[in-house]
Amino acid sequence: MTVFTEGRHPGEGLMSEAGFHRSRGVAIIKGGIGILSPGTVLGRLTLAGTAASAVKAGGNTGTGVLTLDPAAPVLAGAVSGVYQVRFIEAVANAGQFEVRDPGGHMIGVGSVGVAFATQIAFSIADGATDFAVGDGFDITVDAGSGKFAPSPDAYTAGLEGAEVACAIALYGADATTDDVEIAIIERDAEWNGHTVTFDASVDNDAKKATKAAQLAAAGIILRY
Repeated sequence: MTVFTEGRHPGEGLMSEAGFHRSRGVAIIKGGIGILSPGTVLGRLTLAGTAASAVKAGGNTGTGVLTLDPAAPVLAGAVSGVYQVRFIEAVANAGQFEVRDPGGHMIGVGSVGVAFATQIAFSIADGATDFAVGDGFDITVDAGSGKFAPSPDAYTAGLEGAEVACAIALYGADATTDDVEIAIIERDAEWNGHTVTFDASVDNDAKKATKAAQLAAAGIILRY
């Protein structure tokens, strides 16, 4: 006997939403992610996978060079904007610097010749002339495409930013090759948690709970 398995229906798990379609939005699903089921938990690509560095305005005393990590210059937790790298200690053939994110918050202290890898990854080599206090570099992390993809468990190259769940797909889509536009739930709603589809990397209860918390932060409550 042939057994048929019925898939999810569009909007099947939607339990409540705000009036006048305020809960709904439109998303571009990134081409190449494959077949998307209704109820898929989505994240937005808020970061580009590359960054560009620039010498501090006004120039530096030191002649050392900052080099971004060629494989993965943008790491988990990064945000788009300009990161400031400024020297706070001048030492012969060395020196220490602090790194501040685009909001001005210090995220770490590094040293010449030692790789720095918090939100952004780079190293600074010593030059013929040592760095002076106040020398530094600016590193720009570009904004991502804003497209959506199934939200992975952790930071994933090519899906930078999508590791934070922020929406649920109302409809399915075939994004095997091309981008596809669909309707999503992105705020002020309740969804039957038994009907959501997670990315394959979200493969245990703890990871699913993290996704539920991320959705809750966006105003989408999973009900079980």
